[in-house]
Amino acid sequence: MSLEEFLANFDTYSARGGDYKVLCPAHDDKNPSLSVTEREGRLLLFCHAGCPTDAVLEALGMTYADIGGNGHGEPEAVYTYTDEHGNTLFEALRYAGKKFRQRRREPETGEVVWNLDGVRRVLYRLPEVLQAARIGKAVWITEGEKDADSLRKLGFIATTGGSAGKWRDEYTEALKGSYALVACDCDKPGRTHAHTVAASLHEAGIPVKVIDLDPQRDDGYDVSDFLGEHNGTSLHLLRHKATVAPRWQPGQESRPPIMSVKNFAAVVPPYDENKDYLGPFLHGGYRIHVAGPTGHGKTSFLLEAEGAALRGDEFLAWAGRGSSLRALHVDLEMPAELLLQAVKDARLDTVEGFDLMHLPDGLAIDTNDEHRKMLERAVQGYHIVVLDPWMALIEHEMEYSHVSRAVRFLNGLRKRNPDMCLLLGCHTHEPYTAKDDLRIASIRGFKRLHDPADVVLTFQRMHGDTSRVRWLKNRSPKLDVKIDEVWTLDWTRGEGFTRVHETGEAHIPGVF
Repeated sequence: MSLEEFLANFDTYSARGGDYKVLCPAHDDKNPSLSVTEREGRLLLFCHAGCPTDAVLEALGMTYADIGGNGHGEPEAVYTYTDEHGNTLFEALRYAGKKFRQRRREPETGEVVWNLDGVRRVLYRLPEVLQAARIGKAVWITEGEKDADSLRKLGFIATTGGSAGKWRDEYTEALKGSYALVACDCDKPGRTHAHTVAASLHEAGIPVKVIDLDPQRDDGYDVSDFLGEHNGTSLHLLRHKATVAPRWQPGQESRPPIMSVKNFAAVVPPYDENKDYLGPFLHGGYRIHVAGPTGHGKTSFLLEAEGAALRGDEFLAWAGRGSSLRALHVDLEMPAELLLQAVKDARLDTVEGFDLMHLPDGLAIDTNDEHRKMLERAVQGYHIVVLDPWMALIEHEMEYSHVSRAVRFLNGLRKRNPDMCLLLGCHTHEPYTAKDDLRIASIRGFKRLHDPADVVLTFQRMHGDTSRVRWLKNRSPKLDVKIDEVWTLDWTRGEGFTRVHETGEAHIPGVF
């Protein structure tokens, strides 16, 4: 399908360079948020409100073939599922971003069919599982084929029934005679799935243990992560975990956290003013998103806030705490000379407790375990951490699954560092004019990113050194800023920002 044929499905569209925008059919779109670009004979679709491409195509009654591809590229791995005699039943294909597809062959024609309609479902590596059951050996159960293969390389017998929520009675039947070790992924769906599997096996009389690789984590940490982290000691550590884990019994599964309002109120900690690093704006445990177009002063705003907190100065409406605070500014894109000038402009070049990480090539916390571990180690002991810009943390920024994995990591980072205030610098799309309002839909990436945020604001230069701040989200019980409140700020080199209007819409002569 050509670009012209695709655009013919819409009443109107706008063009900017080679990028076209239309109303997204997958959600109630009021302002065109679906970008359409043609690259090497393929159409690339991206909904800025967060709709997956699958949902867009489904709403249009199309498939990936219609836009010039299958949406996946070459698989990273192909996993073959066989019956008890080793005859192939189907294959599971793993693609970048933890995407999966299944295929089978028609028995008469050999034609490849991309579904499992009418196909017998079995455990991965079924012949090995059945052999283990016949001689009473242990079988590890993971949440995916990659983890099962990783355990097999260590000498374990391992299988999977697929991703969370897909356990079947026939899988339990195949395991009778063995005893099972269920390795759960470290997040809510993973733990729920592990206990569901354990309950099914227990009911069938199969001894079973649930192995939680790290009870303190909830970021999706799995078997492959564990093996990569512990490398040469992983075999010993897994055997130890399997030995000391208690046998699963009913009641071990996670129970719904239901409580009375009285009991709930008793366990909610009071607001801790000791965590007010810059009044309630930079509060320990908060996640704050500061968004703005490139070159509009967003980084200066972040640095000025850090500097005020560390020096004990006043910044806009708040006073910094000063002594004993530590801040880490992780810059992921600026040239070194520009970053140094911005730091000097914010008077941070002589401030104790302020450190920099300059990584202009960015990180890949969606795909690179070493990058995640490095960032985890780097933030330890800091009260304020800035990651700017956030999209430079992701290798595949246009993929929803990759954004979700990065968001889970950042959520876990905050939970593991409850005294840390985490600030994310975010790029918005360039405004067409200075009058354009920058809202959450203007921020590049998926809305999924902003759901866990406590505070979201946009920062936009309007005229000269005069800028506008619009507060888009505020979940703080102490931060006295209303949603959609607008502040007008003036910036002076070496002195920072001052408010020139207390409340209401910004008004700048010659602009409005």
